[in-house]
Amino acid sequence: LSLSMADGGASLRVFWQTSAGAGVFLSHAKTPTPSPASTGSLYYCEASKCVHERRHCSACVKVRSNLPSLQPPSATAPAADEDAENNTIDPNMFYYCEPSKWCYKYDHCKSCSPFRLMPAPRASVDPPSAASSPEAAPEPSPPTGLDAQRIRLSNVVLTERDKPLSYHDYLHLDKILGAQHPVSQVVQEAGIGEASHDETMFIVTHQVYELWFKLILHELGSAIQMLSRQQVGMEELEGVAARLARVVDIFSVATTQFSVMNTMAPADFLEFRDLITPASGFQSWQFRLIENTLGLPPSWRSGHHGCTYMQALPEEMHERVSDATKGPTLFSAVERWLESLPFVRVPSLGFDFTPAYRAAVERFTEARLSALVPKASEAQDGDAEEQERKNIHKDSTALLDMLDEAQHVQLCQPKGGSKIPRRRLSFDATMGALMLQAYVHVPHFAAHRRVLSLLVEIDAQLTSWRQAHASLVRRQIGSKPGTGGSTGHEYLANTARFNVFGDLSALASLFLPRPSLPTIPPEVLAKAFEPATLRRSRDEEQGAEASPPPTLAESAPSRCPYANVD
Repeated sequence: LSLSMADGGASLRVFWQTSAGAGVFLSHAKTPTPSPASTGSLYYCEASKCVHERRHCSACVKVRSNLPSLQPPSATAPAADEDAENNTIDPNMFYYCEPSKWCYKYDHCKSCSPFRLMPAPRASVDPPSAASSPEAAPEPSPPTGLDAQRIRLSNVVLTERDKPLSYHDYLHLDKILGAQHPVSQVVQEAGIGEASHDETMFIVTHQVYELWFKLILHELGSAIQMLSRQQVGMEELEGVAARLARVVDIFSVATTQFSVMNTMAPADFLEFRDLITPASGFQSWQFRLIENTLGLPPSWRSGHHGCTYMQALPEEMHERVSDATKGPTLFSAVERWLESLPFVRVPSLGFDFTPAYRAAVERFTEARLSALVPKASEAQDGDAEEQERKNIHKDSTALLDMLDEAQHVQLCQPKGGSKIPRRRLSFDATMGALMLQAYVHVPHFAAHRRVLSLLVEIDAQLTSWRQAHASLVRRQIGSKPGTGGSTGHEYLANTARFNVFGDLSALASLFLPRPSLPTIPPEVLAKAFEPATLRRSRDEEQGAEASPPPTLAESAPSRCPYANVD
């Protein structure tokens, strides 16, 4: 509701939202300022339920153009009083209010002029000329679905406020600019100390980080949603690449942002460091949510003082941060997509990339060994030749072991005291990624390779961010513990070894020279443009074999936690 006083008159405007989603303005005006009736063309918009002076969408219907010459309703049509008595309303009778420029179903003020909708005015905006044919102006269809929703939303946004939307209001700058409250300022106001000039910079910089984290989560959620669709085609890959590229740029900007923090001298930081204890970046739940959403395993994390990272977060955020590890992560979505690529194994065409690549490795090894034969007669040192031969066999054995599924499973298990295994991706996903990256000269895989390259770049940018953070902390506090109780620089430097998509970088050790790669049939390459139909994960397949068939209710697809991301 809005009450306005203008030109000596008061008007009450009420926006009514119907159950069908249509918006209607009902107004009551008291002693409005009279103004001459419009003599131009008017258009009634069925989507917004308004009258406009020009046609602005396909739902606009032209009404009579000369309002002063309109006569009251004819005798054949029921009058307003008769409508009230019979509880019926003529659907074609409307009242146009000149002061408010709105259309109403009732005559609510003395400035309202009655009019009827023309029976079929949609053929064209202006009356057709005599030379034009009826086929020259096809009938526009009214907006439906999203178009109609946008029209209604536009009318709500523009009419529910008494002034146009401003930059300040749109960005809620009053809340953002009023969110900096230096603790040292409170100390100064209490008369027990002095305010620190650099604390405002410290607060603003960290708030900007949290805004960047929010945007990163928004982009990752959308990318996961696209990769989790039943079919992942070129359109989805382009969307995923666009969102991942934005995440890369955000991390790059966030890393350079540490240079602003470095303008603060360590002595200036000491002016307010004790005042903000135990607040710490270790308690940033959004950054923990980013790590979990990317797919960082909880077992890789390091706590401090016997506490886990979750215990340092606000209690109300525990469930949200924990749920990110249970739902689809970017790592699991990428793994499932790579496992479902339709061109890695095509039984109908007799093509299987894995055995074909193993055979290529064996041929490459034989070629390298045979190349040593001409050198044997010229070699002065037989030990050097033998050592080179051993190195060739060693490289070949390592390659063949990595192409063996049983050996790959062993590499996925942590060994010794390390929490991080040498491999994380499943064997099928690894073979899919190897095929995409080894054939860098094949344009059919360009969109797929771009996604993988951006994943590797996210790892690199996140590592750079961690290293820059550790460097900043070492410069500011040296070897002191952090304000949150962590070991400070030592803890941050230790986290730089986390690479969620390290398997993609490690694939370089499996590459062969381009001439030694197995040939891919054209029919197989054509399948690169087909969408990848996601198959069930191994855990789902094992669960389906061990459990009875689900009921109809149980087999309904579960809601993706990122389904609300546009």
